[in-house]
Amino acid sequence: MKDRTLIFLATLFISSITATSCTNSGNVVFDSKTTTISIKTNKVISDVSPFMYGLITEEINHSYDGGLYAEQIRNRTFLQKKTIPYWHLITEGTARAAMNRDTVPVEGTALSGCLKLEISSASTNNRAGIYNDGYWGIAVKPNNRYIVSFFAKADEFFEGPLTFSIENNINDTVYASAQISGITDKWKKYTVEMITENSAPECSDNHFSITSTTPGVIKIGLVSLFPPTYKNRENGNRVDLMSLMAKMHPRFLRFPGGNYLEGNVLENRFDWKKTIGPIEQRPGHMCDAWGYPSSDGMGLMEFMYWCEDLGMEPVLAVYDGLNLSRMHDPITGDSLKPYVQDALDEVEFLTGDKNTKWGKLRIDMGRKKPFRLKYVEIGNEDFFDFKRTYDERYKLFQKAFREKYPDMVLIASSDGFVNSVRPDMEDHHAYMKADNGMGLLQAHLYDNYDRKKPALMIGEYAFREGSPTTNMLGGIYDAAYLTGLERNADIVRMSCFAPIFVNVNKGAMQWESDLIGYDTGKCYGSPSFWIQSMFSGNLGTELPASSISHSPVLKDTSDGNGNRIRIEEIYYSATMDDDHIYLKLVNAAGHKNKVQVSVQGKDVRKKGTVTEIAADSLSATNSINDLENIIPSVKKARIFADKFIYELRPYSVTVIKLLTK
Repeated sequence: MKDRTLIFLATLFISSITATSCTNSGNVVFDSKTTTISIKTNKVISDVSPFMYGLITEEINHSYDGGLYAEQIRNRTFLQKKTIPYWHLITEGTARAAMNRDTVPVEGTALSGCLKLEISSASTNNRAGIYNDGYWGIAVKPNNRYIVSFFAKADEFFEGPLTFSIENNINDTVYASAQISGITDKWKKYTVEMITENSAPECSDNHFSITSTTPGVIKIGLVSLFPPTYKNRENGNRVDLMSLMAKMHPRFLRFPGGNYLEGNVLENRFDWKKTIGPIEQRPGHMCDAWGYPSSDGMGLMEFMYWCEDLGMEPVLAVYDGLNLSRMHDPITGDSLKPYVQDALDEVEFLTGDKNTKWGKLRIDMGRKKPFRLKYVEIGNEDFFDFKRTYDERYKLFQKAFREKYPDMVLIASSDGFVNSVRPDMEDHHAYMKADNGMGLLQAHLYDNYDRKKPALMIGEYAFREGSPTTNMLGGIYDAAYLTGLERNADIVRMSCFAPIFVNVNKGAMQWESDLIGYDTGKCYGSPSFWIQSMFSGNLGTELPASSISHSPVLKDTSDGNGNRIRIEEIYYSATMDDDHIYLKLVNAAGHKNKVQVSVQGKDVRKKGTVTEIAADSLSATNSINDLENIIPSVKKARIFADKFIYELRPYSVTVIKLLTK
């Protein structure tokens, strides 16, 4: 990303705010008709959960394969049709060759097939072989180290070597290459390293090739190409996407889904036992919820390492008997008990010691230290259980978990569907539209929520405005909604925007209005991304009493039944910790608005910080061709007091961090 983004995250450019933005002094006189926000720091409503802002992930929009998971080879195990998608034949000059999918298993692996390459004619200047498109290209950067691994065996006539290379699609420039000789008639795993030169450009219009200049028959299984990964994790994640997510200050990760958890049919659910161990032991499965295969390279332990690398609390969703095709017939009763046990096994694998069956397996796989796990969600979106069996199914899981893991926080994946027992939390989902201003009413959704109900995780939310990622309209409405969550922090304990990721290449997206966009080589955050970064980075630990009055009216209408609906222009929330007050302000209007702020209880010092994101148009956004069209600015100010006036820019979200000590 450009330097100004890095400056924003480190300290940014520091400057003073002019008197036209903010006015203070002990002599400030408030206008009785101007929007006024009162904050009473001496009256605390509740604590603010440190896990207020997090992430939810699933395999959608090529979030893992072709996204966060750093693997560059698409269809690396040669699955699917006889045509072997994304693999193509190379025959240069007089070379002759053929390829097809062989159903012979790769010995020592869970792979049910391989690619058979028959080279009948090849010579020094006439290569034959295969190449892979990657996920809309192969990313190249200067001085990049790539690890190639594959399984292979050859007939007695093949003399080799095999040459591996990353080549440009347009001019055939070879950016990196390596060779392997000595391939025998026995299956074996080979690994080789390739490094791009310092002069290599940053580009993605490339392919990966495997070629030979000698004839013979070679069988190849599981071809993998990994660039450098975040924190050098083996089988790890893209550096740029992980670095970008870190800027959001996420405190938890809800995984593995989403609809990816249960799939359309039972055999295509996220079966965690098939996602652990070496990648050659992971056969992959069809992500039928979103219509493309999943390599399962992003497996259970990879999710946990993702949490550790970004300092996030894991929120593990477990399969609970509901598939998308079985909404009218979930698995219940005794038939569900094996899946309850499977969930217990999953937790034991992550947290157990050497004296447990599944904990020992994790240790044998190289992870001695148990993972931290406190939150488990039972299922996903069980409000789609049309037979209303979720109460029965949830109760079965809760009983088993209470017996073995009594301290685990259990989350029901529906609102109000569990009545026979009390969940620790409930998961609400909210996908919304601006709806000509009506969407702003969602900022008050939990103002009158029944506090006797379980605490809430807003496990998926988004204003679906903009494509492929949100625009400023979506960002403004998301921000207003989030102020409502913060003002109700006594009942709302966690929230996460969904989906996080979208590959912006044609054909990669199933769901628009996402948080982070990327192609093979670049990534960017949407306005909603930057707003969550602003909010989560200025959270506070306590919720003081506060109120707003005289917010100007954006829209005055009725609900069709004669009831008046007043939609405001300004939305706010206020939290605090020992040393600061964090005031979030949203101006949904296309003109400036003044707010008067009064703080009671704590003394406000002159020094403060203002973080602001704004746009001239609600359709303004960021894109793969303009990564930083809209990003926040951070400025220091020394003009605050217990009473001050601040002028909000049109279509803006502002966070004022007041120093109180």
